[in-house]
Parts: sequence; structure tokens; C-alpha cells
Amino acid sequence: MTSISELTFFGTPVVHLEEINSTNEYLKNVTNHTPMLVIADYQTKGRGQYGKVWESASNQNLTFSFQWQPYNLKVEEGYKISQLVSLVILETINHFIAPNRASIKWPNDIIIKNKKVCGLLIEPSIQNNLIQKVIVGIGLNVHQTHFPGNMTNASSLSSLFPDKNWQINALLKKMITSFEMQLPILQNIDTRQLFNSNLLEIKEIVTLKKNNELMQYINLGVNKDGFWILKNLSNNEILTIASSQEFEYVY
Repeated sequence: MTSISELTFFGTPVVHLEEINSTNEYLKNVTNHTPMLVIADYQTKGRGQYGKVWESASNQNLTFSFQWQPYNLKVEEGYKISQLVSLVILETINHFIAPNRASIKWPNDIIIKNKKVCGLLIEPSIQNNLIQKVIVGIGLNVHQTHFPGNMTNASSLSSLFPDKNWQINALLKKMITSFEMQLPILQNIDTRQLFNSNLLEIKEIVTLKKNNELMQYINLGVNKDGFWILKNLSNNEILTIASSQEFEYVY
């Protein structure tokens, strides 16, 4: 089995740290735009979207970040990065859990059996309406069995599939191979069609909670701008969601 120390990301050796505050913060201090990946056994201040804390037990999960420089990718096309990264993670997980399948809960959470096993944090650097560099943080729950009380919907691969032999380096190696193949051709990939085909409860009724009110919608998938499109069951009005902060997904 390949060890993490043997892995490279676009030819650059993977940086393996025992402990760091945040792998995203580590890469923010890297001044060049060379493709680079850093993995940590433990992040003391792991971060999720919108300033949320990403809780991850030491040496039990796959927590890493990579930086990459897109080619002429406009800011309004930035959603493609989130979609592609989600699809690569999904492809990796599905490879190991077949015939079971994971799904993507918009915008980029990975869900298996209605449990969240992975989240992303994407931080782009922008200049002249182009994304100059993007840092992508990924947290995949692999072996963790206990989660904080506020993470009632979290689970891990080993908890959901205890009969399998989960190895963090094997998961990382598979992801790296897919990233190296697909990131350079990001602008030529129809991420929207593939993303929608893997979206959780696509074309089905979903329940969202906003301001303590439960509403039901038909999940129509994402549009050409990466926004989530829903149809209200009660009045057939179309709802366009630009941020996951606008609602709470009810399983």
C-alpha cells in the first residue's frame, strides 16, 4: 500500500503534518501558486463554511487542503470548482462502497444514508474578475465514531460500513489521481449535468426550515450559475437559493 510520504500532487510531494491549526491557513501563507497539497493528522482549528468549526478527532479522519491555479476561470464560473471537487470526492467514496452510493447535498456536502460524512471549504483569490488561486479544504470522516452534540447528522465511513477496511492513504491517493485528471480540464467539463444527476433527492420533495417554518419543495437541481432551484409545493413558485445559510435542510 502506498504511504502518504510517497504521494505527490501534480508532481509536488504531499506535505504531511502531525498537527496544524488549519491546512487552509497553512496554504494561505504559501506565496507561490504551484499546485500543492497538505494533509494533517489533526487540525486544532479546522474550519467549515461561513466560519463554522469543523470538529475532527485526531488521526481518525482525512483532513487536507490543496491549492491550485485555474486557467482563465472567471469569478462567475467559480461554482464549477465546488461542483468538480464534490464529484471527485463522490467518485472516490462510491468506488469503495459500491453497490451503495453517496449523494451531494447542495452546495457540496457528501451524504450517505442521510448522514454527512464530508464537507468542503473553498477560498479563492480573485484579481481582475479571474480566480488566480483557489484553496480547497476537505474534511472526510473515516474512523471517527463520536461527534459533538451539535453534529447530530454526522457519521463516518467506518461507522456506516464497518465491514470494510478503511485506509486514509488509499482514499487520498484515489482522490489525487482524479484531481490531477479533471482539474486541468475543468472549463471543458459539464459539471452541472453530472452534479445534478448526483444531487440528493433530485426531482423529489425536500423539506427546508427557515425562521422555524417548514416548507416543502420539489428539488429541480442547480441552474447554469450554480444556484439551487426549487419549486414550492403549495403555490408552484420557483425559489432560487444562492447560499446554504438561507435555510436548514430537514431529513
